[in-house]
Amino acid sequence: MENVKTILIDADDTVLDFAKAQHGSFFAACNKLGFSCTDEQYEDYDEINKKYWRMLERGEISKSRLIIARFEEFFAKYGIKADAEEMEDAYREFLGVQYHFVDGAEEGLKYLKSKYKIYVITNGIKDTQENRIEKSGFINYVDGVFISEAIGAEKPSKEFFDYVFDHSDAKRETSVVIGDSLTSDIKGGINADVRTIWFNGKRKGNDEKIIPDYVVYDWKGLKELL
Repeated sequence: MENVKTILIDADDTVLDFAKAQHGSFFAACNKLGFSCTDEQYEDYDEINKKYWRMLERGEISKSRLIIARFEEFFAKYGIKADAEEMEDAYREFLGVQYHFVDGAEEGLKYLKSKYKIYVITNGIKDTQENRIEKSGFINYVDGVFISEAIGAEKPSKEFFDYVFDHSDAKRETSVVIGDSLTSDIKGGINADVRTIWFNGKRKGNDEKIIPDYVVYDWKGLKELL
């Protein structure tokens, strides 16, 4: 890619392995509240959770409602007698100390840092993301962190990206958005008129019909592109 000076990179499932962190945190929270779940039930929770995050991206629900509603729906489906707010608190406690790099990410970040300015762009919960980004060492490779909860706008809104450009030295014409989510990262980049790289580490199909400028499947491919 030519004329790139700034990387705007998503955190979860692009740099940090959120799926692994979520899995461990979910089961730890269940144990803390005194009930058990199967792997099949966890997969159902994961789908419910993704549904609510897509609703957030469309502006159909607030983040404060999302984090409780996902557990309310899951508990109702399986008749689990537990408090959704207590589950969220326990889940958040464990998630805050779960930080694993996606394969190749740490090495890739060292490479990117040698060539570009790097800003994190994430829709995650502010306190949790700050903790994970700092304690994982991710913070050592970046020039700034932009979290939607602190900004007051979510990816993929143009307002989120306008804030990033207004509060950094990044320029639209010399930036590229990198992320795993078509509906959040790639659509956000398109909305903001910024080039996009879809980090498709899970090799998902593009059912959303949202077209990135480039697609990579791992950090090796990303380094070769940049």
